[in-house]
Amino acid sequence: MPMAAMPAHSLATASRYRAGVPAACSGKFDLVACFHVLEHLRHPLAAVRKMAEWTAPDGLVYIEVPDLGATNPNKGFGAFHFAHLTGFNHHNLLLGAAIAGLRPKAAVSPTGVIFEHGAARDHAGLAESGRKLTESLYGQNRAVRNFFRYQLEKVWRKR
Repeated sequence: MPMAAMPAHSLATASRYRAGVPAACSGKFDLVACFHVLEHLRHPLAAVRKMAEWTAPDGLVYIEVPDLGATNPNKGFGAFHFAHLTGFNHHNLLLGAAIAGLRPKAAVSPTGVIFEHGAARDHAGLAESGRKLTESLYGQNRAVRNFFRYQLEKVWRKR
């Protein structure tokens, strides 16, 4: 089977084998970086917990995901993608990290955050902020209506 057609876990195993990297690493890392991966996972919180586990007590985790909180509900559907299983905004990214035992140290962008180990702010407050933002952008089927309007405009502009 060609590597590109392998399931992700097989591809990772094959890549480690070809590079001579052991299947399991011992020790902790000073930095774990995750660029535009979590939105493709069925269980992103489990991945964030694993990243927290892999870092040294004074280590950092950098996570960057597409920002659905900044998406213009009338046009900017670049963050909507069939391969994206989960959508993130600033609030639910911080909430997921907090549940995994990480707190923000610095923000590069709303959904590009450097985390460190430690207790974060109030989980309920983060969840409520995220819900309100999502509702304001995408509530009451606004996202569906606007997405179809956006697609129609793209089609008509090409003619």
